[in-house]
Amino acid sequence: MELFHPVPQKNPIGSKAMGGSGLNMTLEDDIQKLADLRDEFFKLDTQLEMSRKSWLEENAELILKRSAIDDQIKTEEEFIRRDAVTEFAATGNKKPAPGLQIKIVEKLTYPEEDAVKWAIENNAPGVLKIAKAKFDKAMKGETAKGTAPAFLTVTKEPQAQIATDLRKALDG
Repeated sequence: MELFHPVPQKNPIGSKAMGGSGLNMTLEDDIQKLADLRDEFFKLDTQLEMSRKSWLEENAELILKRSAIDDQIKTEEEFIRRDAVTEFAATGNKKPAPGLQIKIVEKLTYPEEDAVKWAIENNAPGVLKIAKAKFDKAMKGETAKGTAPAFLTVTKEPQAQIATDLRKALDG
């Protein structure tokens, strides 16, 4: 079943709430203002990108050193954890070295399909998370084939699309 739901307009075009000067602003005035804001944003974004690039060039050596040390830290931590667990398994010692402690943690493993079945049977939908983008794509396919499930409602809503290049739109 297809329904049309217009999107309620909370702030009239040109309203003061929208940053306009009031009722005298037209849609074209709003587009011009948006184009000006985008131009300013682009200028600032370009300046920031140049600054970032300069900063990265100036600090390249420090960045590389930091990255290399970070990799060494991660590797060393892996070795220490592995060796500590090995020593614990052999001796039962939960404090094999200063600053190092063995904690016993629970690790759960289960087949995903069994977890989904349990959540449904035990009315626990909060533990399930749908991959919305994938589900929406699947449902659009089902709708196109005419096999959409009964719980699905398809609505059509207007959506304004603003040109990326407003200068071109305004000049042409």
